[in-house]
Amino acid sequence: MSANSRHQTQVDLSVCENEPIQVPDAIQPHGCILVADAQTRKVLQVSANIGAYPGLELADPVGHLLDDVLPETLLRELEAAGELSGTYPPHRCDLDLTARGGATIPTMVSFYRSGTRLVIETEACPARSETSATNFRSLERFLYELRAIAPSMGVLQAAVDEVARRTGYQHVMAYRFDKDWNGEVIAENRQGDQNSFLGHCFPASDIPAQARALYAVNPIRHTPDVDYEPVPLAPQTGQSLDMTWSAVRSISPVHREYMRNMGVRSSLSLSLMVDGRLWGMILCHHATAHQVSPMLRSYLQMMAQVTGDALRVTIQKEVEDDAEAISARMRHVLNELDYEDKSLLEALEQREELLDAFEADALIVRLHGQKIAVGRDAPSGTMTLVEQEVAEEAKEAPVFSDRIGERIPVLTDPTRRDWLGGFLYARLSSGRDDSLLFLRAERVRSETWAGDPDEHHTIESDGELPRIHPRRSFEAWQKEVRGCSLPWSEGHRMAAERLMSGLARHLAGEVERLLRHRANHDALTQLPNRALLYDRLRQVFRRAKRTNEKVVVLFLDLDGFKPVNDQYGHEVGDRILQAAAQRFDDVLRDADTVARVGGDEFVFLLEGFKDLDSARDDGAACAERLVNELESLRFEYDDIRLSCSIGIAIHPLDGGAPDSLLRAADEAMYSIKGRPGQRYAFASPF
Repeated sequence: MSANSRHQTQVDLSVCENEPIQVPDAIQPHGCILVADAQTRKVLQVSANIGAYPGLELADPVGHLLDDVLPETLLRELEAAGELSGTYPPHRCDLDLTARGGATIPTMVSFYRSGTRLVIETEACPARSETSATNFRSLERFLYELRAIAPSMGVLQAAVDEVARRTGYQHVMAYRFDKDWNGEVIAENRQGDQNSFLGHCFPASDIPAQARALYAVNPIRHTPDVDYEPVPLAPQTGQSLDMTWSAVRSISPVHREYMRNMGVRSSLSLSLMVDGRLWGMILCHHATAHQVSPMLRSYLQMMAQVTGDALRVTIQKEVEDDAEAISARMRHVLNELDYEDKSLLEALEQREELLDAFEADALIVRLHGQKIAVGRDAPSGTMTLVEQEVAEEAKEAPVFSDRIGERIPVLTDPTRRDWLGGFLYARLSSGRDDSLLFLRAERVRSETWAGDPDEHHTIESDGELPRIHPRRSFEAWQKEVRGCSLPWSEGHRMAAERLMSGLARHLAGEVERLLRHRANHDALTQLPNRALLYDRLRQVFRRAKRTNEKVVVLFLDLDGFKPVNDQYGHEVGDRILQAAAQRFDDVLRDADTVARVGGDEFVFLLEGFKDLDSARDDGAACAERLVNELESLRFEYDDIRLSCSIGIAIHPLDGGAPDSLLRAADEAMYSIKGRPGQRYAFASPF
């Protein structure tokens, strides 16, 4: 075929994700497969090498029953396997099969279901250097090593070193996925002149979605020699065999080319599962053909599972330690809030320590529809934009991103994003009103990639089926990344949950205090209302009974207030009442009480007098101060002048109970209403 007949185009990488890698209709030549109907046990398909494969060497078994073609040892093990399932790992066993010449062939045999079909897979083993006992001892030793390792990176390095030691692979790497399924090599063990990939990133397209789904089910893959000739399954039945559980499945032609482009001839990969999720992989590369026995692969599979469990524990510990370190820095802030006499919002507005704890540049808090900001000024509307995208998600847990433009599409525009790089958003309650938003500034960073991550794959068409070609270079490629911040961690998320829990506790206390305040205070003037006045009167009367002290009550009514309301409106009238209430409160001692008991009626409670004379003198002095304060008030309308009438009653002279004392003061006040020049009067003349 001439070069001119080929046509190459850039490829949409979603094409790679549609490649049916689990149904290749072929295997690698180091194994052999036989497929039968699970009910009738009639052979439907076999790999083309079954006639010459050591230990089987079956001549044309298709159409025959398993009982008629399989060696007796295989049939016994198949019966021992019992009911097989397509959703569980294969039933595996070590058997000694006999070749035609009489030689004993150590063989790993696997039985599993694929839909309605029963699959029997065999793989001849090299001379057995591993046994179940040696593998058990190796696993026991590895577990013992892990007990002494605290950080997750230490666990990974120990796993990488163990795999390299046991397999002899030249280059073994621990590979971690990020949230977008890009990978990064975070630990490695390499021999000789192998190029280091430590710290290098790989795009998600290198391990596409259907490959990751396969790896999450079958945790180990092995290719002894990438230059193998695929062995087809025959005959073709029109329904491809799902080979998810197969250990000898033929790998994708695209992946084989990818390996050659890396200079890799043999590979082995192990899935690292953490909390049921594909967290990362251990990757093994060799420059020449290199085979790992089935028995050793069984050990590596168990070792990878143990490593995943150890990672789960150490990562959780690291998250908790991180969260505790952050929480320790913010705990004193929460403790001090208990002693603040301000609202929670006002108190938080002064707390830049929270920015330090979360290493943030700005904080926006919204409670009860009110909002405060701490730190740098965020672009207008930032909180609204974030909430529109993540508020529902944040019902479950705080949401964070170190690339704000990726989560908030409007902010991909640098002019809209301004200085922003990342965010952490948390909700205090199920409603949107109570929430907080930490913001971090953009930090331009450099990433090292194994080859240009933006290098396009190509499709080559020569008139037949199109062929995808992966990138050819894996040289270190520096990429400058903008629009991002310092990364957040799960520790930040956990600490944010603790912060929200602490704030919720304080907010609940604030709401309780607010409700209690509203129940006992006048909404307009914030002075005590009639209910709180009576409560304090009862307390004062009890003390007075014990100490024989006198109590003074002043009943004040504003003169001519209704015409002011009628002429200027209730809004002006309300402002006048608020101004008068403030003046009244300023006149009194700290131990005294002023309450609003009606529209323009106020009651003053004075206590602690040893005799009637001092009670009378202080009552009169207080009345004069109140009159003077009112008359000195000036308002936006010059013709508004305030005056009042005040009645004064003394306990126990004028009343032995709160009701009788108030009634006496009220009657004294009404006795002078309309009398020019007289502003106050006592209930009992002296």
